[in-house]
Amino acid sequence: MTPALLLRHLAVPIAWAALSAALSFASATGLAPGLQPIVHWLWACLPWIVLMRVAALYLFDVHLRTSRNIELPALVPSLVIALAYGAIGFAVFRVQHPTFSVLPLLATSAITSVVLGFALQPVLANLFAGVAVSLDQPFRLNDHVRIGATEGRVTAINWHSTHLRTSENDEVIIANAKLTEQPIVNLYYPNPMHLTRVRVGTDLDRPPYRVRQVLVDCAANIPGLLDKPSPDAALVEFAPDCAVYELRCWVEDAAESGGVANELRTRIWDAFHRQQFRLTFPGSILRDTTPATLRVGAQLFATSGPLRGHTLSLTGTTTIGRTEGCAIHLTAHEASGEHARLERDGAGWCLIDLNSKYGTTVNGAAITRHLLADLDRITIADSTFVFEAGDGR
Repeated sequence: MTPALLLRHLAVPIAWAALSAALSFASATGLAPGLQPIVHWLWACLPWIVLMRVAALYLFDVHLRTSRNIELPALVPSLVIALAYGAIGFAVFRVQHPTFSVLPLLATSAITSVVLGFALQPVLANLFAGVAVSLDQPFRLNDHVRIGATEGRVTAINWHSTHLRTSENDEVIIANAKLTEQPIVNLYYPNPMHLTRVRVGTDLDRPPYRVRQVLVDCAANIPGLLDKPSPDAALVEFAPDCAVYELRCWVEDAAESGGVANELRTRIWDAFHRQQFRLTFPGSILRDTTPATLRVGAQLFATSGPLRGHTLSLTGTTTIGRTEGCAIHLTAHEASGEHARLERDGAGWCLIDLNSKYGTTVNGAAITRHLLADLDRITIADSTFVFEAGDGR
């Protein structure tokens, strides 16, 4: 503990001793001869005040904070020490004046107490609310919280108010009595991990599996964004002019969610531009009505498995399997060496199972030979592909 910090903790005993010495001098020199009883009371209290302050210093700063790593709100030690000062002063006074009765004093000050009670009602409300907050601990110092419409990091908790530092670096001071009137959301407890959502709209004719894959890819390798739980995208709403998707990602610190969301929106804009997806939202007035560019040929889009997210063009007979010579190479043990074949005939693209051990399914049904339709889902081992017919069969 630094000398400056020790001096701050002992400021009250030092001030008490200085006051006692000053009044003793005034009484001894005849400047204030009637102060002798007060001086006697001050000097009698001083050793107990020093002893109590040293004990409080050890309890709150050495034992709890250093040894037990327990950080109490500043209001708790201040309130305990203030009550201890009052108890010491009253106890010493009773020892020096054992025949003094406080009942007449209480009786004559009843009206004054009522007046003071009404006058100090806001102050007392904040005090007791601060005590309740310290005991209940809905938040701690440095927690990131949302109180009503204000969000920020807790920088101070005292007897009258709680201080928040917002993301704009503004200091917001909230009276403790107001805390009991507003919902408190602690974004750090029990875990600082926080879910961030970004919504975006695009054309209704875009296949959802493609849009979801593009959104999930945008969440890769962003500082502060967690890999587990993994990012997820969902189609959440159909509007007359667009489909609305929501990208959900977990960040390790709630205070960083705004920056992560900004990076996600930037990447989504770039990805939609490259994929020629229209970026829109429900009720858009200004929209590009140019028809989307048509595909020129059939293709497979991998939605699961090692090729997930890849587009595989179909230009001729295509073999799928675990053999290195297959055009679409799979690695799962459930895939046969030459598992299935795609070939085009006069009716369109046909999928043929090559007597594989574990079979081939289209839309969940096992097949041996199947004429594919647009958006059919092909499952082989751990891989799923969506067949996109393009501009022709």
